[in-house]
Formats: sequence, structure tokens, C-alpha cells
Amino acid sequence: MLLCMILKVIGLVLLFLLLLLLLLLGLVLLVPFRYAGAGHKGEEKRDYAAHLELSWLLHMVQLHADITPAGLAYSLRILCFRPVDSSGGFALQDEHTDVELKQPSKDEKISEESVNVPESKAEASERAAAQTAEVDSIELKSSTTPEQLNETKTVADETPTSDIDQESKTKRTSPAAEEPKKKKRKKFLFADRIKRICEKASSLREMVEDEENQKAVRLLISRVKYLLHHLRFRKFEGRLAFGFEDPAMVGRTLAVLSLFYPLYGERFTITPVFDHTLFEGEIALKGHVRLIHILIAGIQLMMNKKIRGLVLDRI
Repeated sequence: MLLCMILKVIGLVLLFLLLLLLLLLGLVLLVPFRYAGAGHKGEEKRDYAAHLELSWLLHMVQLHADITPAGLAYSLRILCFRPVDSSGGFALQDEHTDVELKQPSKDEKISEESVNVPESKAEASERAAAQTAEVDSIELKSSTTPEQLNETKTVADETPTSDIDQESKTKRTSPAAEEPKKKKRKKFLFADRIKRICEKASSLREMVEDEENQKAVRLLISRVKYLLHHLRFRKFEGRLAFGFEDPAMVGRTLAVLSLFYPLYGERFTITPVFDHTLFEGEIALKGHVRLIHILIAGIQLMMNKKIRGLVLDRI
């Protein structure tokens, strides 16, 4: 009886732990992570600010982050506790650095005092001795130069003329003999490149025509659309004004931004400026992410043989 009671208690504890684990897994996968962000950029260089907020489980867990010219400040709040909080430390650090920059150190004061001290007699005598030694060395070099010239002349006279003639002949005949070899090498390299290009084109054609590869590509495109539908911004508003000194550059940038018009539409206005350089605007966005959608898309992709083999080969 005692053994049965112990086994029953152990079973109940394991069942409770399993249910607790399933509850936590369901909360992580099904409860959305909500995010909201806002920012602005002015005409001046240091006129910018950004704020990001992440929350989960009815705002029981919150993460705040602010980016300003003073630096990055962030804080994490879990229920009523703040285990991480970096806000408030930047101002003290900046004041401390300003004070350190204004006050010179002791080593700098000592070096400045040593510069103003006059030279002693011993230092002046050592400097004069060094100058006389340099003059003597220059005279010795000038006296030995004619002998060195004579030695070089005798060495040049002793070299046989036959070696010089052979070197000149080889220099004259070697380029003419190597020209046909170079042409053959170029032809061989050109043919080899064409062969490699043809092999790559044939292998690429086989990959495109393969039915399994086509299925993998269609599955990948469908899962990307699925994720974009569920992970899209629920709110996206703002404006942007930009310009360059070159009007042609402004036109090219507008042509690129027009490709993404279906994503931002009328909720985000873009104003071009053609007479001067400018970059300023505002943005505000909001949305949420459920991890269950990412997990479903990942499982469906890994069930495909081609995609699974590609991922495992990279790992």
C-alpha cells in the first residue's frame, strides 16, 4: 500500500509538471507579443528620437527602449519588478566626462613644467660633441668615395663579354618564342571558360525543370505570403521629406520607392525636394506577432525533402 501511494504521488507530480509545461508552451505560442514604435527626424543632424515598446501577457511583461542623441536607455518590467533599468545613467556619465576633460591630469602638469626648464651645461656639451661626430663621419665618407668608384670600375672590366652577349640574346629571343605558347594558353583558357559556363547553364536548367524543386519553390512562396499576412503592421503612419542637390538622384529614389507603394499606400506620404539636401519625417507603427504562425510555417517547410536537405547541408 505504501509503495502504491508513493507511485501515485509521483505520478500526480509528473502530471502537474506536464500540464504546467503545456500551459507555458501554449501561452508562449498563442499569446501575441505586441509592439509599438514611434520616431521622428528633424532637419538638424542631432534632432532625432525613437521609442520602442514590447509587451506580452496583458502588459505583465514590458520592455521599453529610447534612442536619443544622449544615447540608448532601456528598461524591463515584470509585474511590479524592474530587473533591468538603464535609464538615468547617461546624464551622470556625460557630466563626469565633461569634468574630466576640463581638468588636466598630474602627468600633463609635470610634462608642461619640464618643457619650460632651461637646459643645463652638461646637456649643451653633449649636443656639441654629437654635432662634431657627425661632421667627422661626413668627411670620412667623402674621402672614401673615389676608392669605391675605382673598385666598381675594375669589377666591371673583369666581367667577361660573353656572358653579357648571352644574356642579351636570351632577352631578344625569349619573347618571340613565348608568343605562340601564350596564344595557345589563351585559347585553352577561353575554351575552358566556355565549357564551364555551358555546364553551369545545363545544371541550372535541370534544377529549374525538376518537379521537386518547383514544388519547393511554390511552397516557399506560399509560406512567405502566409507569414506576411499574419506579421503585417496593424498600424503604419508617417511622412517623409527628402531631397538631394542632384534632381536626377531624387527621381531615381522616387522610382525605387514607388515599387513599395502597395505596402505603405496612402498612410505614408513622401514629399520630394529638388533644390537642396533634406531628410526629415515622422513614423508610427503598431502590431503583434504570434509564434504559432512562425512554428507552423517552419514545420511545413521542413517537411519538404529539398528544403530540409538544403537546411541540413548548411548546418
